[in-house]
Amino acid sequence: GKALTLAYVFSPVQEDTVSYAVKKGATYKLKIRALNVNDQQYYQLKLKYSTVKEKSGATKKKAVAIKLGNKVSGIVLAEEKKSKADWYKVKNPKSQELWLSYSGNVTSGNLAFDIYDSKNHNFGSYTVVANIKDEKLDMLQSAKKEAKLPAGTYYIRITKSVKTATGS
Repeated sequence: GKALTLAYVFSPVQEDTVSYAVKKGATYKLKIRALNVNDQQYYQLKLKYSTVKEKSGATKKKAVAIKLGNKVSGIVLAEEKKSKADWYKVKNPKSQELWLSYSGNVTSGNLAFDIYDSKNHNFGSYTVVANIKDEKLDMLQSAKKEAKLPAGTYYIRITKSVKTATGS
């Protein structure tokens, strides 16, 4: 079939983990090949399935609310269009510092996080570069680059960097 993701090259000196978000009940094929001249490399595969429950909005208007301090999970399938977005919203009850903690299990491509206020001003863009469980923490800044964000509702849009991006 058609390749859904970018090729991943494993390092011979370390154990690597890759993660692909797949649809429940669908069938996928893995293509594996050695990179040396004689095709005599050996490998071992171990598959592990993890259920990721996702509840996100398809548009800003349908954004799913997250309470401050809570965590949400979601998936991005390689079959989905690059333009598809997952939307969340968070209410900031008072002028204060807000921190965004994010991580992902992304193997093919990157995921982008864009933060907007209710007037659609972009408050920053953040990227989960292809990695496994690498957690990042960033302080959100106001339009004037101040540390405290005004009270109000803020929206998080998550999109794929490239069509082949996949992960959670």
